[in-house]
Amino acid sequence: MAGPPCDPISRTEPREHQRSATKTMPDALHIASINFREDDGSLPTVEFDQLNAESVAAVYRFICKHGRCVSDSPTVWDNNEQVDVPLMLLDDPCRWLRDGRIDSFHCCFGGISVDGTVIPDLGLFVFKDAVQIDYRMGTEWNAINVDAFFRMLAYLKSIAPESKIKSAESEGLMDEESFLTALRPYLTEGGRTKP
Repeated sequence: MAGPPCDPISRTEPREHQRSATKTMPDALHIASINFREDDGSLPTVEFDQLNAESVAAVYRFICKHGRCVSDSPTVWDNNEQVDVPLMLLDDPCRWLRDGRIDSFHCCFGGISVDGTVIPDLGLFVFKDAVQIDYRMGTEWNAINVDAFFRMLAYLKSIAPESKIKSAESEGLMDEESFLTALRPYLTEGGRTKP
């Protein structure tokens, strides 16, 4: 089943052609290396802010569709029933969020692949008007999977065009300026993954 336009997972081109499209991209890891290189125990977090409800749901659905939950039994607090509810049992947690039944939710996802390149595990914190994506720095990151991560972020921006990408306020990026400088070419039309 084909994904939405620009969906990097639905690509059917030969891998050689897919890779050649990224050869013109700058070395994102080199530019933004301080945000990836050494695991200091923090979780750098990039935020998609100023989202509408449809975009929050679209970002969450993309990550769910292309990854798998690796959190150990994540739950959400049901404001109506005043109990914890297993997140993965909810058909549409974003609707619960929109309706005020839950305030936010978090889950870690593994196995997200962009054009055959697996991205290290990502944490997804979903709010009513924002989505935060966190990751652990360290040796798992290399030029190839950082490129895939940035292409995924560009795709998410394309399905949430009203969003503002920034460092999260709570536990943000090590160096927001270098991260956004490395990301900027991916956000241009030439940098987006295309079907």
